[in-house]
Amino acid sequence: MRSNPAIRLLVPLLFLLSVLAACAPQQQTVATNVLPTIFSVRTDDADILIQGRYFGTGEDGVSGGNYVEIGADLTGEGGTAYEADDWTDKRIRLALPDNVASGSVRVFVNGQPSNVLPLSRH
Repeated sequence: MRSNPAIRLLVPLLFLLSVLAACAPQQQTVATNVLPTIFSVRTDDADILIQGRYFGTGEDGVSGGNYVEIGADLTGEGGTAYEADDWTDKRIRLALPDNVASGSVRVFVNGQPSNVLPLSRH
């Protein structure tokens, strides 16, 4: 019985294609684990201005895990969450609450806390 020459050629070709497909680069997901970072906290008569990086857009405010916490102790307990009036990737501005004279400030971006810097009213 003679084998068909096309089939004899097809079998090694299919094997070669499967080997090449297995060696092809695979799409990879890159995780970004960059934490928000505060460089400075300044106040004037009406506002708190926070400068830093990796703040994102602040979209969805407190419900989206994007807010400024003021007044927590070193363990993160006792602070109050405030929504910002203006939020960019490098700058956050919010109205200075009347009842806040000093305390710690940190930014939460999608639930991830930043470093902590002190706030003192000038």
